[in-house]
Amino acid sequence: MSPPPIMPDALPPPRWGLQRKLIVSMLLVGVVPLMVGLGLALWQGSQEIYEVNGESFKALAIETSRKLDVLVAEEVARTSRIANNPDIVQELEKRRDAWRAIEERGGRAAVRAVANEDWRLWDAKDPLMVRAITDSSVAKLLGQYYSGSLREPDELLPQIVRAATKMLFITDT
Repeated sequence: MSPPPIMPDALPPPRWGLQRKLIVSMLLVGVVPLMVGLGLALWQGSQEIYEVNGESFKALAIETSRKLDVLVAEEVARTSRIANNPDIVQELEKRRDAWRAIEERGGRAAVRAVANEDWRLWDAKDPLMVRAITDSSVAKLLGQYYSGSLREPDELLPQIVRAATKMLFITDT
């Protein structure tokens, strides 16, 4: 008679021999510290990169804000010089006095009628009206400011940077 068949479940579990125990312990002794070391190096490197990038962006932001402060201050000073120019102020005072004279002669209705007529002529591109506005001394002065040919001695920035004003409204009362 043959021995009864051995069932796979009935096999005893494999024994951990000395060789296997040594290999596993060597791997654990080598791999675990290696993985911990790599993880710490990755974390420390990430922190260093984060700090260096943060400092770089901070320095860049500070420098940009300084440049913007200079640009805005220069533009405000330039616009203030335009608004306080004696020729422009004198011309605006003359126009104000002319409008007041019209109002004294005919009241607000006369002022509205003259203003509406001026707007109508401007919209119709009447050559006399267009020339009266675009060829006036104030228009020429503003053109010089806009082009940069009228330069103040205390202007710090070069002409190409100073062209920030694209439109300027000069009004009277």
